[in-house]
Amino acid sequence: MKGMILAAGFGTRLGELGIDLPKPLFPVCNVPLIRWVVSWLVGNGVDDILVNLHHRGELIKQELGRGEELGARISYSEEVGQILGTGGGVKRVLSHFGNETFVLVNGKIVVDLDLGLALEAHRRIGALATMVLKPDPDAARWGAIGVDPSGHVVRFLGRPAAGTSTAATDAQEHMFTGIHILEPAFVRRLPDGPCCIVRAGYGPGFDHGVPLGGHVHEGYFWDHSTPSRFLQGNLNLVTGRGRGRPAPGPVTGVAPDAEVHASAEVDSLALVGAGARIAAGARVGPGVVIGPGAEVGAGAHLTRAVVCGGAAVTVDLDSGVVGPGGKLTPVDLSEVGPRSGPALPG
Repeated sequence: MKGMILAAGFGTRLGELGIDLPKPLFPVCNVPLIRWVVSWLVGNGVDDILVNLHHRGELIKQELGRGEELGARISYSEEVGQILGTGGGVKRVLSHFGNETFVLVNGKIVVDLDLGLALEAHRRIGALATMVLKPDPDAARWGAIGVDPSGHVVRFLGRPAAGTSTAATDAQEHMFTGIHILEPAFVRRLPDGPCCIVRAGYGPGFDHGVPLGGHVHEGYFWDHSTPSRFLQGNLNLVTGRGRGRPAPGPVTGVAPDAEVHASAEVDSLALVGAGARIAAGARVGPGVVIGPGAEVGAGAHLTRAVVCGGAAVTVDLDSGVVGPGGKLTPVDLSEVGPRSGPALPG
């Protein structure tokens, strides 16, 4: 099966953290986000993967190459001059997929979805497009999607389908995860040029009675769009509150070649990357990810923190990210609501 990863965005919601790296390369438990996505796709039988690029796209190509190491065949669509959006980007390369059903996914997520179940639901109802959804009590804030017991979308962004019964539209509200199963016929309905697949595809399709599916995923899903969500996503994995399946690397432990001083302490709910150095008297964790080659200074106590590869921290840190360029970004974890997965307390 073929798939496409959307990786062309600017990552503006990450603020200064997004300057040095494009969002798909941000490390979650020391593995770039896009590798989590590739690992999930390959683990679900999708090994022909197309990635669209724009912002810092050359760095993504350097990271993934042709995909052999990851068990995939990876090719690229480089959007030069302007970004084409979630709809325009996929329509531009529609010929790559022929007449086959394919998967479209954002390059900023970690998920444990069984894609086979979603594909089965998509085919069972004869959908032209299926959105993977998550239950969310705050779904109306993001644009609620309602589905009936058969898996048909009966409410889109809060409005019911024409002729749909009240009982069906009173179903539990869900948020869209940004994972799609698509038929080429659906993509052909999109306008040429830059466009949003939700506004230009799902919205008009819903209004005109196009068969749209909604597969509800009850497991783990997390997007990493903001500094608080990026930090919380790391914490979810390192503390066992979330999982990606299959995981592309360890989520806890100390790399064999990391240097940990005899008087330092590393909590069991922490991850220390290759070549990292933990100085005398330092305490790392719980809820800490130390990147490859990063340094924790003498006596520093870190909790709920990510120190990216090659960076250094010499002071106590609670609830913050030390980015690839070494700049500290304090994070308010109270900003992380119920969307997309479990939030850690405190």
